Amino acid sequence: MARKVVLAVLFAMACAGVERAEAQGLRGWIDRLSGPGPFEGYGVLVEPVCYGVPRIPPPQDPVDRNLTLLGDCDRQHWRLDLGVEVSFYHANRNPLSYPDDPPNERREVDLRMVVPYVDLVPRPWIELGAGLGVAWFSGDLFDTNATLVIQPVRATVKPLVLLFGDKNPALTVLQLRGLLTIFPGGFDATDFGAEPGSWSVGTEVLPSWQIVIDASEWVFRTR
Repeated sequence: MARKVVLAVLFAMACAGVERAEAQGLRGWIDRLSGPGPFEGYGVLVEPVCYGVPRIPPPQDPVDRNLTLLGDCDRQHWRLDLGVEVSFYHANRNPLSYPDDPPNERREVDLRMVVPYVDLVPRPWIELGAGLGVAWFSGDLFDTNATLVIQPVRATVKPLVLLFGDKNPALTVLQLRGLLTIFPGGFDATDFGAEPGSWSVGTEVLPSWQIVIDASEWVFRTR
């Protein structure tokens, strides 16, 4: 139990140092590229399908797993959640070189991502998964451009469940998530409208953090 307490406290401290929880959905932070960033923003997650033991009717031994719509799988058995995350990030910092040295407000960069993902839920307090999707960068100084985004690691901890157990569904609402966000292929200055040849970088592997308020956990457990 002591190991679980330490894990929960360390994970909570790491995430709390980056962001605060919002009323619903998620708030996230992605480390900066070698150029623009860091990126801060919001998003929503939808998990319409799960593979596991249906919650209704109540599972009996031996348990049979199958695909279930609306994520209505029994939380006491391992399951796979299939979902999609839509997020919107913004970076105020952009140190790239531009010909006319535009003001900071024109240098800002927006980032949108749509990432389908699969999460394995071996225990009620932890989720492990991966995602693959598309990211769009946009700004005043360049045209919108799209790139592949990979999240090979998605690790989610529900600290209140870890500390106090899964009896009370309200404890599942708070979730702390750490990710690796990869932009394969890299970027160069022209991707952001900057001076050609002034900057380029290969594949970027960036740490990413989210604080999630997941009301669906409470709905499915209490209805």
